[in-house]
Amino acid sequence: MANSTLKRSYAILIVTIVAAITLWRLATTTQDAPKLDTLASRDAVLTRPIRVQHESGRASRGVYAIVSTDPGAATIDNLCFLWNCTLPPAVAALRSGDRVRIWTSGMHIRQLNHEGELLLDYRQAVAAHRRSANRREWVFGGLALALVVIIGWAAMRSRKPRACPRRRVQSRLGASRCS
Repeated sequence: MANSTLKRSYAILIVTIVAAITLWRLATTTQDAPKLDTLASRDAVLTRPIRVQHESGRASRGVYAIVSTDPGAATIDNLCFLWNCTLPPAVAALRSGDRVRIWTSGMHIRQLNHEGELLLDYRQAVAAHRRSANRREWVFGGLALALVVIIGWAAMRSRKPRACPRRRVQSRLGASRCS
């Protein structure tokens, strides 16, 4: 009995952790991009050419670009939804020492300007964010649905009477029970 309780408590713990992570990812995915007037704007100098990062360590992040500037690095996210997983020629042509103006929210670039030319428009970044979020909503929504189905299946399975093994033990009151 103690062994099945231990297994059940581990199962409940695992399901709770998976549910919490899935719901947290679903909640963060459905957040909308920040408004343009809330973004921080600054002039910066590139310290190296813009690099495309294909492996992020987080499967849900996808391909992004790293923009290294004098104050620090920032990223252009959702590159596959923005520019088909590659940098457009004008952005790829930027080199160390080029002056750019960037609009950021945290470490995420939402607009990029070089010498009066708008290389990444805020509307492009928001549209790419929404397309990426839509795909992730379907993925995490599917995971949440699968989790609900698994929990329901496990609950129904645990309510079924268990079959007794072949050997029965007589109790002191004379009734037989499973051993």
